[in-house]
Amino acid sequence: MYQLDVSGIKNTPGEVLPLDVAVRMNNLQTDHGELSFNRPLRLKASLANEGGTLRLTGLLEGTAGIACGRCLDLFELPVKAEMDEVYYNEAQQDLVPGEEWVPFRGDRLDITPELVKAILSNLPMKMLCREGCRGLCPKCGNNLNRTGCGCPTEEIDPRLEVLRRFLEKQDR
Repeated sequence: MYQLDVSGIKNTPGEVLPLDVAVRMNNLQTDHGELSFNRPLRLKASLANEGGTLRLTGLLEGTAGIACGRCLDLFELPVKAEMDEVYYNEAQQDLVPGEEWVPFRGDRLDITPELVKAILSNLPMKMLCREGCRGLCPKCGNNLNRTGCGCPTEEIDPRLEVLRRFLEKQDR
């Protein structure tokens, strides 16, 4: 959980708080597996009081560990996510919240959910250790990036197996 102290900025319209902080993240479960954060991510941003709302804009960068989608080896995935979030104080009576605005109360602003959202929305479609990853052999399970295998590479569509056997009989 990462919280910002907004006590000095929340009641001062026009005030801007520059941020350059290390953010420790907990591991995240994704559709691709678990993202692990061995080192903190860096958040370079600014928090601006825009007269009733606080706007956080900036860049979140670092690396996360995850298993490759082809060979299952762990690798470091670059994480880079732009952030632009608007927060409003729930105690403010005269403000009509926008659709994408995030509520907060008190002097602490928990930005963890927005950090997680930014990371998850910027993940690649497929997690690959490298573009040319050869993956695992479907027959023996060897990692084809490290070693070859002696498995036959001829792939027969199971629907055509009957035809293959018929042709083998014709050749005899």
